[in-house]
This record gives sequence, structure tokens and C-alpha cells, in this order.
Amino acid sequence: ARAAAACAAAAALATARAQDVYRIGFLGTVDVEPLPETFTGAWVAVQHAVNENALASHPSVPEFDFKLDLCGPEGCAVADDGSYVEGYCVPGAVINDGCENWCVPEGMVFRDTMCTAEMGGAAAQELLDQAPDLVAVIGATCSGPTIQAAPVLAEAGIPLVSYSATNEDLSDVAQFPNFFRTIPPDSGQSVALAGILDSLNLCSYDVIAGADPYSLGLGQGAFDAGSAFSLEATNIYVLGDDTQMAPEEIADAISQVKDSGTLVHILSTHCENSNRIFKEAVAQGISPSDGHLWIGTDGNSYDDCFEGVEDQFIGFIGTRPRGGTGDNYLSMLGWWAEQDVCQFQGIIHDEQTTEPNIFAAEAYDAVLAVAVAIQNLRDAGTEVTGANIITAMEDPDFSFTGATGIVAFGGTFDGLEVGPHDRAPSYNIMNYKGEIELVGYWSPLDLEPVNIVHTVLYPGGVVEQPTLAGC
Repeated sequence: ARAAAACAAAAALATARAQDVYRIGFLGTVDVEPLPETFTGAWVAVQHAVNENALASHPSVPEFDFKLDLCGPEGCAVADDGSYVEGYCVPGAVINDGCENWCVPEGMVFRDTMCTAEMGGAAAQELLDQAPDLVAVIGATCSGPTIQAAPVLAEAGIPLVSYSATNEDLSDVAQFPNFFRTIPPDSGQSVALAGILDSLNLCSYDVIAGADPYSLGLGQGAFDAGSAFSLEATNIYVLGDDTQMAPEEIADAISQVKDSGTLVHILSTHCENSNRIFKEAVAQGISPSDGHLWIGTDGNSYDDCFEGVEDQFIGFIGTRPRGGTGDNYLSMLGWWAEQDVCQFQGIIHDEQTTEPNIFAAEAYDAVLAVAVAIQNLRDAGTEVTGANIITAMEDPDFSFTGATGIVAFGGTFDGLEVGPHDRAPSYNIMNYKGEIELVGYWSPLDLEPVNIVHTVLYPGGVVEQPTLAGC
């Protein structure tokens, strides 16, 4: 009888615990890659990985005995047909045919920072005002608003977990004690960029960077990283005010680059600005079709960035984080593909596309990191608060396998140290051949960090490695 009573009590406790709900918020940017798919990736994680426990049978992911909610305390508005009522919408930001706009449901704890630094702090405060019971926030997309949002949330004891804010300054846990990221920091990408140049037996290069924290931080890092490879960084050209660039400023910078005689250019800017710079490079005769080698970053290694210069920029090489991989990633994609197209928009719904933007998987894992930390706290009998979630993610044994592989924070990798709240660096090497394609990867964990696994097209569309910069 006592055994039966104990079982009944345990079942009742499990039922009660399963009714516990923790609220999270989201900071993003809709009109800049990689949103809106990153928001959908986070929403998929809430519903698929946590609330439906779809990964519970997979190694290193616990069975969650609680729910996560992206809706505010009043809930998200639902229409009579059961669909969500549209809340914040961006006209024209449509991924799938047949959908009028890209929208988040009315009542969702979401703010668009528009990739503008000065909007980050205000957006974070608005999330706190809307949902005082928040335990974590996912975001932001861009480093500028993330740097401004993190202190606001830190004052409230709330962790901020980003999927794409890569600025190296965010590695400083003394300044940003509540900030974590599933994306590697730019300190790794800077070394990867210089390492790629070194693998091509090049000698010198310049850097063109935007003035926003992401672009400038990565650009300066790439400029500084060359010395470790005996590469000469000849100049760094900084353009704009935050993410805004005037046409005449771009034209003047490209003119200076042309006059310098340097033939290798690392470009660290967001996609829209990169496209404007590419077009000016074509106009002034320093594109890949003119024999110049352009090396890009995760801000501009996408097909959309080459609109209008498709033929002239064949031979561009860039880097991206490694992105989704493994069974958990496939499970994420399968669930997403089965959902309503217009509520869970994504190119995964297109017949000829097999995966979304790579940052969607990073956003999925950002949510999963928060969920695993919460479950670890509950298993230990510790109260679930924002401050305790931070402590749980700081545990040296904190680790899980998500949609992007093993997620853990901190460490040193082949001499490259990342911050205690950072992810280990690893990047795909991309090549523009009329479409951006994966041609290799960079990893400090491999015997040779630069690994080319597919044919690379160099400036002029040739497969021979270029001899540039007077080497």
C-alpha cells in the first residue's frame, strides 16, 4: 500500500511539475540576415525540443518536465479558426509564396532592434515591462544592440543568449556577466580569415569594415590576425556611422583601395552594405573579374549579397559558422517542414530547399541551452531564476548535443582561447560560383585548420590558386 501511495505521489508531483511554465523573450532584426528564420528557429525549439520533448530519446538532451512560453503573461491572441492573430508585421519580409507578410503573433515577447545599437537597451526594457516574469532572453541578432541590451537585462538578473552576435567585446564576462552565445566569437573568425589567406600563400591584404560593433570588431580582428601568419595588413578602411553608409563614402573608399594597388580585400560588413560595396568595386574595376580576391565573413557570404554582381563576383571566398548537423538538426527540420507555412515561415517549405539559414539552428540551440540549464536546476532542486540559469550555464560540466552539434561554453582550442561564455570556433569556407557553395571548413581542432574538400573557383572563375600581392 505504501509503495502504491508513493507511486501515486510521484505521479502527482510529475504532473504538477509538467504544468510549470517559464517565459522567455526574443530580440532580433527582421530586415537584416538572418531573420526572420532565426526567430522561427527559436520558436521551433520552444515547441519541438522543449514542449513536445522531441529530443528526449537523443543522447545528452534531457527529458523536460516543464514548458517554455514565448507569449506574454496575457498569452498570444488566437483567432476563431485556431490560428494566431498577427501582431508585429514587416510588410514585404515574406519568405514563402502565399504569405502576405512576415509576422509574429500578437502578444509574443518579441522586439525588433533593427540591427541598430541605440535600440538595444530600449528593446530589452520593453521585454521586461511586457513580461516581468522573464527568466531568459534569446538574441540579439546584431552585436551593436546586443551590447546595449545585455546590461539592461543583467540589472534584472536575466541571461541573454545570442545566436549571431559575434563581437569580441562580448567575451568580457566582467562587463557582460549575463551574456552567452551559441555562435563562436569573432576572435575565432578573425584567425580563420587570416589562416585562409596564409593557406593560399598570399602576402598582403587590406580590410574594409563598417563602423558598427560587429563589422568593425571583426574587421580590426582580421587586420591584427595577419601578423601571426607573417601576413602584411596594409590598411583598414572604416566606413559609415553604425550600419549607415553614404554612397559617396563608399565610392571614395573603393577609390583609395584601387589606388593602393592591393589585390586582396577582406570585407567585414553586413549584407546590404556589402552589396553596395560590391557594386562600387565593379564600377571601379577591382572586382574578382578584374583579378582581385575578395574574402568575406558571416555577414556577407550569402546569395542575396551578390544581387546585380553575380557574374563579376565569381571567385569570392567567405566564412560562415558550421551551422546545423546531425540527428537533432534533422529532427528540427522535419518538425518545421510539417508546420503551417505562413505561421512558421522558412525556406525549408520550398520544394528545392533542404535547410534554412544557418543561424536558425544556432537560435534553436540558444533556446535549448536555456532549457537544459532550467532542467539541471530543477533536477538539483534549485529555484529557477534568471541568475540561477546563468550559474547553471557556467557549470564546467554544462554540455548538450543540439542542432549544431555539441554545445559547451569556454575553453582553449589549439592555443586560441575563447571567453568563458563563448562557443568553440569552427567555420565553413564558402565560395561564390554564381551561387554560394560550401567548399571546405576551418577548425583549430584539426591537424591542419584549413581543409578544402570541394573545388574552389578563384577570381576570373579559374581553379588555379592565384598568385597575388607580389609574393
